Amino acid sequence: MKFSTKVRYGLKALVDLSMNESETPVMASHLAEKQAVSVKYLERILNSLKKAEIIKSVRGCHGGYVLNKKPEDISIYEIYVAVEGDISVSPCSMGDCPRHIACYASNVWGEINSKIVDILKDYDLATVIERVDDELSF
Repeated sequence: MKFSTKVRYGLKALVDLSMNESETPVMASHLAEKQAVSVKYLERILNSLKKAEIIKSVRGCHGGYVLNKKPEDISIYEIYVAVEGDISVSPCSMGDCPRHIACYASNVWGEINSKIVDILKDYDLATVIERVDDELSF
């Protein structure tokens, strides 16, 4: 399974927002510059995260984005679903395949999918930040 750039940039943006010492809103242009990605692309990702109520936007000359939840309350699964939708390793894993009943592997795909979801729910943004802090403080 490969995570899309939307998921990866979304996670990076959330790490940047949560590591923002002053807790003042951070502009999308600042986040995009730090990640070397276009502002337009990152804004689409940020809008998905905002719609999922993971972040909120602040208007005005000192506006930008801030976390709407504590990092320990934001799972990697929640981030994934916000920017990509439900996780599905195979159409069979979600029961969407018209040959689902006759498929010999559908149970296996479903089990794999379930385990991936469980793992992503176990990891939260706080864990990612702790690991970033550990790497930066060698």
